[in-house]
Order: sequence, then structure tokens, then C-alpha cells
Amino acid sequence: MRVMARALSVLLILMVPIGATAQQRPADPPTINIPPLDDAAIAAWSEKLDRYATVHTRTIRAWANILRYTAALGLREWRPAGQREAPPLLELDAEAFAAAATLARELAGAPPAMLEVDRAAVPFAEAIGRQPAAFNDAAAYYGRGGSYAADNFARGP
Repeated sequence: MRVMARALSVLLILMVPIGATAQQRPADPPTINIPPLDDAAIAAWSEKLDRYATVHTRTIRAWANILRYTAALGLREWRPAGQREAPPLLELDAEAFAAAATLARELAGAPPAMLEVDRAAVPFAEAIGRQPAAFNDAAAYYGRGGSYAADNFARGP
């Protein structure tokens, strides 16, 4: 019984900071201001959001590479049961990513103004524009016949 009481007291001591941290909320949570919209404005917003979604769908393949790269670093719990080798990285189509980045930049300046979304589109465009070069370089380095084994990961894991 005494061991159980000690275990419960240790557990309580450990859980109090976790509970206090979990209950903290930001003073000013982020908000998006949407102006009153008539039918024509709703259609314009919908069209622009659909085009922004196109940017996302054209570049989603990079997320698969992020998961594959993480698996290559040895995080085996992300791999299917019984899989020993990390899956190869995927080649990214540089032209498709460049077109998506261009579209994101164009949408950021196009009406109707969506301040929060438009403001995030330009940095997003810059990030997705750099992904093919980085991932394709990593795919060549870590792929079959890659030089990582010979140079003992000189370029990093």
C-alpha cells in the first residue's frame, strides 16, 4: 500500500505542471476578419480559395517526402510493420512547384483581398519554390547508389 501511495504521489507531482501548461491559452488567439459578403463576393472568395487549394494540391507531394526523410533517419515507428529499409525519396517536379509558387504570388495580389491568407501566400510561395532543389538533391544523395554510405553521411543525415 505504501508503494502505491508513493507511486500516486509521484504521478500527481508530475501531472500538475502538465495540467497547468495544458490550460494556458494565448491572450489573443488569431482571428481572420471576413467582411460582410453578398452573393457575388462569396462567389469571388470561393473562386480565389479554390485557386489557393490548387497551389496546395500541386505541392502536397512534398509532405510525403518529409515523412520518407524522417523514416530514413531511423524513426522506425513511422514505417509499416516489417519494413527495414527506409522508402526512397520522391523526385519533385520543379516546373510544377514553380508554377504553384507563381500562382500563389499572383493570388496574393489579386482581388478580392483576403488579408491574412494573402499575407501568408508570399512566404509560402518562397518555401515551395525551394523544395524541389532540396528534395531532389537529397533523393540523389540518399537514393540507390547514393554516396551517403561511402562518405559516411558527410553531407548530414
